[in-house]
Amino acid sequence: MKQVIDAYSHVGSPRYGALKDALDNMKRWGIGKSVLVLAKTVPDFGALFDGIRMHPDTVRGIGIPFGASSAQREALAELQLQAGVLGLRMEPEETLGNPRIVERLGAAGRWIFAIHPFGSPELTAAYLDWLEHFPQGRIAAPHLLVAESRLEELSGNPYMEKLLQHPRFYAIFSRHGGVGSKEAYPHRDLLPWVSYVLKHAGTERVMWGSEFPVIYSRNESMPQCQEWLSELHPDLTADQLQAMMHDNAERVFFSEPAEVPADVPLPGWIREQFDHKQFVWVYTQDPVKVPVYLYDRLLTGYLKSEELQRGDGFSQYIINKLETVLMD
Repeated sequence: MKQVIDAYSHVGSPRYGALKDALDNMKRWGIGKSVLVLAKTVPDFGALFDGIRMHPDTVRGIGIPFGASSAQREALAELQLQAGVLGLRMEPEETLGNPRIVERLGAAGRWIFAIHPFGSPELTAAYLDWLEHFPQGRIAAPHLLVAESRLEELSGNPYMEKLLQHPRFYAIFSRHGGVGSKEAYPHRDLLPWVSYVLKHAGTERVMWGSEFPVIYSRNESMPQCQEWLSELHPDLTADQLQAMMHDNAERVFFSEPAEVPADVPLPGWIREQFDHKQFVWVYTQDPVKVPVYLYDRLLTGYLKSEELQRGDGFSQYIINKLETVLMD
């Protein structure tokens, strides 16, 4: 079996699964190591910290700048660094709106997991300045997939190629087919962008991420995700695929022993600020918006289901559940 490291996998209840779900997913699909990442809307720091502490050989963690005020976000960012996170997942407005956190990450030689780093020239230039000022800092860009129709638009960013070519910038190909592709798997309209990124970053600075368990709300499967790059780009050699699916992530995330994390107290306002009324989109033939508490129960059931084992999509599992209820 080929070696695989997942450079971008979510964790966090409700919505993104418990730590056990993430670990079971790794075991089920032959993923040797994972970088577990919190998402913006689900601040389950307990699950993330447990993963870092209990599985130092196979798990790394990326946090988020959560909190209603700058003071809260900065204090919580510091706690996360003490708890052993490699860095924080930052959306454009979070990067531009939290300069002290961004500076702290750079001074500590940590990672920014930058969402949409080419969203504006201002943002891309800010990341280049950050890399210049903090020679130990590194940036990884998850979700870095766009369809051919957007390539020309993004090419208008005068700093994009420079950031792609920077030796401490890493692309993570995740969200396969969920970023505007108009074609069926393996989404051939993503190939021009993939080729563009590989031209400027090289296969030594590109990694693969599953975005578990979000793949299931898009009705994708883990085998599809793992085979997607080789199916999309059959000209890639075995060594190049090995680099992107395993070796690069091993080198940058796991080549050094994990630091010993501190046991940090989590402030009570985290739970108070969690939005329990949020919804999750499930992409069936007609996308359905599901309350997060219900989605969490459905996802938990699907991850243990016969439907998952035999390769049925999440939407089919939901349909089966609805039919069972209606027949009763």
